[in-house]
Amino acid sequence: MKQYFTGFFTAICLILSLLLFIGAEREKTGNVVVESITIVDPANNKKIFINGNSISLFDKNQNLKGILGANNKSGYVYLFNHNNYKVFRAGSMYGDGHTGNGYISLGNQYGDYGWSVTGKESSEHYK
Repeated sequence: MKQYFTGFFTAICLILSLLLFIGAEREKTGNVVVESITIVDPANNKKIFINGNSISLFDKNQNLKGILGANNKSGYVYLFNHNNYKVFRAGSMYGDGHTGNGYISLGNQYGDYGWSVTGKESSEHYK
């Protein structure tokens, strides 16, 4: 899974670099404002969807496999397994007494809670 994420991240960086280099050849570049961007590789029908606050990654069957996003106070990463269950979460926690500590949460094959850890918890959490 790490190799797939690395490949997608590399592809996004290369595409963004290409767009920046193409745009830099003009004397004056205006702002481009869109609600969302969908990038599709016609060779294997893989899709990447980018909107105002997240990047969604899909497999060739159009199943959601990952989300990299942000909300009002933090960023987050979600990964989904072959059954489309959310099995990995990472980000920062707000609310319920948390003030922005980082967290990692792992779920089982059905997306149910399995294990989590935060950057700062009480000693009671680990008992």
